[in-house]
Amino acid sequence: MRQKLTYLLSFALAVVLMVLALRGVSFEQLWISLRDAEYRWLGPTVLVMVLSHWFRAWRWKLMLDHLPEARAESRVTTFRFPLYAIFISYMVNYVLPRVGEIVRVGSVARKERLSFSGVLGTVVADRTSDVLVLLLGFLSLIPLAHDKLLATYLRYFSPLISWAVSGYGLLFWAILAFCFGIAFWMVRRYVRKGEGRFFHIWKGFKAGFVSYLQTPKQIQMLVSTVLIWASYTMMVLFSAYLLHLDDVVSWGVQDSWVLLVIGSLTSMIPTPGGVGSYHVIIRWAMVSLWGFSDENAIAFAIVTHAAQMIVYNILGFISLFLQGETIFGLFQYTTPLKPDPTS
Repeated sequence: MRQKLTYLLSFALAVVLMVLALRGVSFEQLWISLRDAEYRWLGPTVLVMVLSHWFRAWRWKLMLDHLPEARAESRVTTFRFPLYAIFISYMVNYVLPRVGEIVRVGSVARKERLSFSGVLGTVVADRTSDVLVLLLGFLSLIPLAHDKLLATYLRYFSPLISWAVSGYGLLFWAILAFCFGIAFWMVRRYVRKGEGRFFHIWKGFKAGFVSYLQTPKQIQMLVSTVLIWASYTMMVLFSAYLLHLDDVVSWGVQDSWVLLVIGSLTSMIPTPGGVGSYHVIIRWAMVSLWGFSDENAIAFAIVTHAAQMIVYNILGFISLFLQGETIFGLFQYTTPLKPDPTS
């Protein structure tokens, strides 16, 4: 019941944010923007979109190959299974937010006969890498978009920061730090006991997480990471060309990177597939920082989000077919693989 309520609230939040995103938009002008788009740019946009996940599957495979059980048997992961799992996870996330990541873990764990906790550790490491790149991305906004961000900072964030360093704000941070400290102490206490299922799960998770740093193929890891984010940036650039944004302002790779980094804030809002949250953030960024009309901004958000949703769902279903799975069979992947009693 609690889980169903969570999903219901997630869908409700998506509807509310979508209404806010479309508020005050002239649908006549929005239609004109969509009608006059150069859809020949849709092909390159979809191509780099797919390539970005091919590069992500490559990076993930490098980590999976370094898991203890894979090294013990001197075997390597079949590339297609991580790739299929990524596409399937995105498809699931459009219906059940965050569940796709668990399906992704379980799919590869079962197909490759790897520990669930170990594969989970690699996925957490994969996402941690994304967070670190985005932190660098937000730092890059200082030299790349300081003029655009200054007015926004003074309007929106200055009051928030003032509160954060006030007495109430400092009390909030102290309580938060205390809660994290208690949680960390409890985890260490259970781990130090060295017994029970939790210890084995933690051991597998830790092995998967550190595989990001311990894999001997660090150059390939770096190259794949650069290619992932370069593909994302080119996807934004080609989408801008599709909607003639370069006719409104001088739009280039730098602007595409800035919008990509700001748009990543969508992942912090738990709506299905970023519906509503993506549209609100993109509209706010494009109107506030570049001065686009509401209609141009929403047209960009609709086209890019719809393209991703259609492509990911198509590739997700194809991946399901190639794996010989069904939609209902996906949820067996949320259950860790039991050890083989004969081994």
